[in-house]
Amino acid sequence: MVRLHEETSGLAPYQEARLLRLRATALGLRLQTSRSEEHIAPAFAEVDLLHEFATRHDVVGQISGALLLRASTYAISGDLPAAVTGIDVLLDRLRAHGPAWHLPRTLGLRGRLQLALRDAQAAYADLAEGLRLAADWPADAVDTSRLHGDLAEACMHLGRPDEALRHLTRSAEVELRGGSRTDAFCTYSNAAQLSLDLGRVEDCIALLDSLLAEPDVAAGELDDRLVAQLRLTRARALHAGDDLKAATAEFLALAAESAGWDDDPGSHAIIAAETAVLLGESGEFVRAREAAEQALAAHARDARYEQLSNCLRELARLQGQQQGPDGLAGALDFLADAGRIADEARAAGYEARGRSLDTALAYEHGRVNAYTGEYEDALAALEKALALLGEPGAEQDHAGEWAECVRLAGVVEGIYLERPAPALTRLDAAVVRLTALGHTDETEPLTSLAARLRDEE
Repeated sequence: MVRLHEETSGLAPYQEARLLRLRATALGLRLQTSRSEEHIAPAFAEVDLLHEFATRHDVVGQISGALLLRASTYAISGDLPAAVTGIDVLLDRLRAHGPAWHLPRTLGLRGRLQLALRDAQAAYADLAEGLRLAADWPADAVDTSRLHGDLAEACMHLGRPDEALRHLTRSAEVELRGGSRTDAFCTYSNAAQLSLDLGRVEDCIALLDSLLAEPDVAAGELDDRLVAQLRLTRARALHAGDDLKAATAEFLALAAESAGWDDDPGSHAIIAAETAVLLGESGEFVRAREAAEQALAAHARDARYEQLSNCLRELARLQGQQQGPDGLAGALDFLADAGRIADEARAAGYEARGRSLDTALAYEHGRVNAYTGEYEDALAALEKALALLGEPGAEQDHAGEWAECVRLAGVVEGIYLERPAPALTRLDAAVVRLTALGHTDETEPLTSLAARLRDEE
């Protein structure tokens, strides 16, 4: 690009500025792709060259373009406060000198920067203003789909999922009208997942059915992985809607297809693990074990520690609950697999997003042994889980989980093992602890169980 620029004579200033803008953009993209510090200075230098030329020749649009690129370069290089400062300077200039159609895009970038700085309210204000101003310009002049998408993210941070869903849907509609079908289907996929998260199962299924019925989808012209994601969300929605038979059939089909995804064994691991859980819910534990083995084999190639641990523990719970003592051996096999995954995760330095895999495993050993009549083992496992959890504090977020573990230990000890005295000591101490910390809601199940044990003494 530089060579062609140097070899071309007789360019008007606006043409020269446009080429300088392309050069600066190319270096910005190189920095964004490489994230290499050595590419920061050249990117800024090219932006400065553009800004100096555009200012000297009063090419108004490219002056604002240079300021926008400078702010973007600060953002890419990790200096978000400097990027916001640069955007503020640009906004002042645009409001005073124009061009006004640059305002929506600039406000959109400022909104994204505020999201990165975790100021969702400020981000929302910028993005909403950008969207309002975008209405004054032709559809192809401003990326309104991006503004809607970013507003959806801001809404989620602000705890307004219904509004987020509306913006996601509008973003997809704009992309569809603009001919970006893959982008539109990706956004619709996110909208369907959010509908499912909000408990709107029928709306989720209806949206996905309409997408999957599109001619290019039926003809296999859309990306097969994107279609698989749509089908996976639909299968989960069917499961959430208690249509276990249809959900299982779809999961089995997806598991079979994803087995051939040699470039993405991690996704196959998750799909196969979820398939195993659905088979377990139907009581088909032989087939569930087969699906779990597929998941474990794929996990060995591309680890999915937390997802697989969750599914294996759920399979153990289902088998213990449904089959009682007859299901103990199978349930313990699933827990042994989950234990190996926890060991692997620990060795890899992996940290679960929720409770630790070791804590969750100990708790599940407690439940499974309680379901199958192995009460001493159940109590020992629950005490291990409590030790791993540690007592809750005023600011800790595991008070509910700790209280539930205490409650189950109280049930096993006080009712099944018929040792009410130590169970009451455990429960009373937990109630005192939780009350002192202000976790009064968590004490209710414990006081109820304690009252029952005292009534039976």
